[in-house]
Amino acid sequence: MVPLAELAAPVAVCTRGGLVVAASASGLALLEACGASIPELPQALPEPLWGAMDGTSSPTIWHGSTGKSLGYSRHALGSNHVLLTMREITDHQQHLTRRLHQQRLETVGQLMATIAHDIRTPLAALVLEVESAWERRHQLQTGEELERMLGSVRIAADRLTTTVDSLLEYSRVGGSEVSEVPMGALLERIDGLLRPLFRERNHELRIDVAPAVPSARANALILEQALVNLVVNAAEAADRDSCVQITVESFGTEPSDTFHPAGPITVTDGIRVQVSDCGPGIPADLRARIFDPFYTTKPNGTGLGVPMAREAIVATGGDLRLRTDWDEGACFALWLPRFGDPS
Repeated sequence: MVPLAELAAPVAVCTRGGLVVAASASGLALLEACGASIPELPQALPEPLWGAMDGTSSPTIWHGSTGKSLGYSRHALGSNHVLLTMREITDHQQHLTRRLHQQRLETVGQLMATIAHDIRTPLAALVLEVESAWERRHQLQTGEELERMLGSVRIAADRLTTTVDSLLEYSRVGGSEVSEVPMGALLERIDGLLRPLFRERNHELRIDVAPAVPSARANALILEQALVNLVVNAAEAADRDSCVQITVESFGTEPSDTFHPAGPITVTDGIRVQVSDCGPGIPADLRARIFDPFYTTKPNGTGLGVPMAREAIVATGGDLRLRTDWDEGACFALWLPRFGDPS
């Protein structure tokens, strides 16, 4: 087994109190570059850094005293220690995160009207059942009738929780760190977020995840934003009742001659996600411009959704392209490395 100090990746092992007991050379160098020098081991991390890390399990950014920023993830290591995986966050990555967060907030604003309607319906059912049970509390004779009422309340409450949680998760800001992303849970959030929009427009969102698909190595917020952009674009492009399909499967070698931009796919083994629709499609003479910033065919579009989605996916180690061999509608394909792949 390779000693921790000889690992190429910037990592450190700390006690639950923030005492660094082991670290790779690159980890110590990165901490020093960000203003958290550890001249000898064991030694406690600076209080501002450990205070930010303490209790945090999701990827986060710490802005060091030297002007550089440290991206980190905290993982439990037994009952007494934690493993810190670290990465320097560049200005470009921080700028990309801020832009994506702003776009998420704009999308949330667009979805609020339909989500408010989606919340109102189960809320009304919940209130009605509770009021009915209260008024009839002395007349209820059987447990079966009470069980039916409580079942209706539970279903309505679950719908409210799913809708609100999806909206809050989507609007949350985070760092640019990559981590393990279970595809099933991610797509469940997307389905909960977009279901009101699809119901209002009489569209259908289908999600098909192949068995045994591994978790992706990606940034969950960036991946979710990219997929929401593609799905919403597909729904808005259709002028009639339409279906948008998300398909997730493992892949090995991928051909490169049926995509735009052309050329080898940067991910050679991992997870492929396809977002396809049966809308009007993208004319052949316009496909070359689909990833150009500010290019849009929608009257009120900004032309930034698809280019930003590709920029974000590529920046976190994946790839996003347009399929040019799709017969009906449009199809975008994303390639994501599997979690555990060190590349």
